[in-house]
Order: sequence, then C-alpha cells, then structure tokens
Amino acid sequence: PSRPPPPLSSLFWATVLGQFVNLVLRVGELARIYAVEQSTPRIKARSAGTLVVEKTLDAFMIGLLAVVVTPFVVLPSYVAGYLPTLLAVTGVAAGALYLVAYRSEWVLAGFRRLARWLPGPIGERLTGLFSAGLLGLSALRSRRQTFVLLAVSGALALLGVLTPLVLFPALDLPYGLREAAVLHTALSIGMTPPSTPAKVGVFEWIAIWLLTRLFGLQSDALALSYALVFHLVVLLPQLVLGVVAALRFRWQDLVKRPVAASSEDIDV
Repeated sequence: PSRPPPPLSSLFWATVLGQFVNLVLRVGELARIYAVEQSTPRIKARSAGTLVVEKTLDAFMIGLLAVVVTPFVVLPSYVAGYLPTLLAVTGVAAGALYLVAYRSEWVLAGFRRLARWLPGPIGERLTGLFSAGLLGLSALRSRRQTFVLLAVSGALALLGVLTPLVLFPALDLPYGLREAAVLHTALSIGMTPPSTPAKVGVFEWIAIWLLTRLFGLQSDALALSYALVFHLVVLLPQLVLGVVAALRFRWQDLVKRPVAASSEDIDV
C-alpha cells in the first residue's frame, strides 16, 4: 500500500542534517535518510531513490554551468581535471535514471535474475529493497514532475551564482555575472572530492586562485578577505541550522535499530 510522503518540515531538517554531517564526514546522505525515517517509518529505500535523483540533477546543473563557462575561462587544473569525470558520471547516471523510470519492469526483471544467484532470503530481501527504491524514482515517469525538478534545480543553481555576485560589491570588487558563474562552478567541482573538514583551505585556495590568476585582482589580501567572507556566508547557515537539526535528531534510534534496512522497508 502507498504511504503519504514525509512532511516538508521533516524533509527540510533531514536535508540540513545531511549537509551538517557532510561538513566533517562524507556520510551525510545516510544521516539524511535516517532522519526522514524518523518522521515516516519504513521509507529508507524509497528515500535512497529520491537521493539518487537529487544528486544526479545537481551534477547535471554543475556540468551544464561548466560547459557554458569553460570556453571563456581557464579553470585551475585541480578543478578542470575533474570536469570530464563529472560529465561522464552525470551522463551515465542520467541514462540509468531513464531506464529505471521508463523501463522499470525490465530493470526489475533483470535484477531478479541476478538475485537468483544469491541465497533465498538474501535475494528476496535485496529484491524487495530494490523494488522499494524504484518507487523513489517514480517522479521521473511524469513529464510534468520532471520539468518541475529541472526548474527547481536550475533555480538553485542560479541562487548559487547569485551568492558570489552579491558579495562582489560588498567588498568593492568590479566583477559581474560571468565571474560569479565561474566561481560557483569551480567551487562546486573542486569541493566534490573528499578533502578537509568543511573544505577549509580548499575553498579559499580555489577562490583566491580565480580572483588573482584569472580575474586579475592585484591585492592578495583582498582576495583572501573575499574568500573568507564567501566561505563564511556559505558555511554559517549550515552550521547554525545543522546544530539545530542534530539536536532534533533521535540519535538513540541508531543504536536500537540495525543500520541495515529491515523487512519493514519493503513496500511492493
């Protein structure tokens, strides 16, 4: 039987918690899934499916911005080296999502054939979880919902560009939309690989390199000031809201329940 979706407030705090955990550990997605589970039980597998859609759309928007801005600038080697990988992974993920959304019966049948090679209980459990995960991708079967998802992802990408753009006049820097788009794109790609907690140092290095080497800013001190303020503007809301989300989360549930999904997660 179908279950109602989690409340928007629960989804908001789960997302904030995931971002907060990702500042230190690269397991924010797991924290987010379990936070949603606390408001809507037996939904972990479906939450994982929606997470796949979200991450693929995020990567698609970053790749799209990179394709638009790359012909006009030379990105730092640390960032440019990951661009082909990002585009390749995004393309493969988009193709896989298409198969799952529009050929789900074929995909599920293939998974069942593979599961036959496993011991009976394990194969049945994995098949049930895989079927539940497919439900998290059901939004892609609707052209209208797919358009809404793309529109929202595009709006979020635009907001990401507007953040450095608004900070330029605040520090009296004579740059505009193109430079803001380059900053956002380079930082989004450069912060994807695992690095320091909260990307401290990496964020600043990329921003300073772009400002001084690419945009021609003569003052290293001003470039450092901009990088620090920009990072603080990005980081501070995640820290404040993340602490609130962490206080709301019932951590004892992680001890009471096994990390692996139970049979109650299966909803087929």
